[in-house]
Amino acid sequence: MPYTIDELHAALNRLYDQDEDQDEDFDSGDPGNNVWHEFYWDLVKDAKDASFVVLPGIGAARILDEHGGEGQGDSYYFIFSVTDSDENVRIFHRDGWYQSHNGGYYEGPTTERVAQEKLVTVYEPLAA
Repeated sequence: MPYTIDELHAALNRLYDQDEDQDEDFDSGDPGNNVWHEFYWDLVKDAKDASFVVLPGIGAARILDEHGGEGQGDSYYFIFSVTDSDENVRIFHRDGWYQSHNGGYYEGPTTERVAQEKLVTVYEPLAA
């Protein structure tokens, strides 16, 4: 079943019982930072059990990657996949920012991504 990013946001709002009195971003449809943090922590916690978070009407979400925090500059994000009932897999990136004195915020946007393999060259020191 195809769905939009706005429908993904609505599913997160329903899952975490957000309404316009609790969430400053409700009018835009984009869940606020608290919802994204709950979702992120549920993904990370459940990932240890090779589990997932069910998004009603959307599918099963799994954490794929995360970046940011102390020592990583202000870059802060996580990447998750959603597998629907027909086994179609879509990948999403939720952007944010980090400050050492204030913590991290997943303020978006949410964008759809595709996995790509890339060849990377690194330069290692010569052995002595």
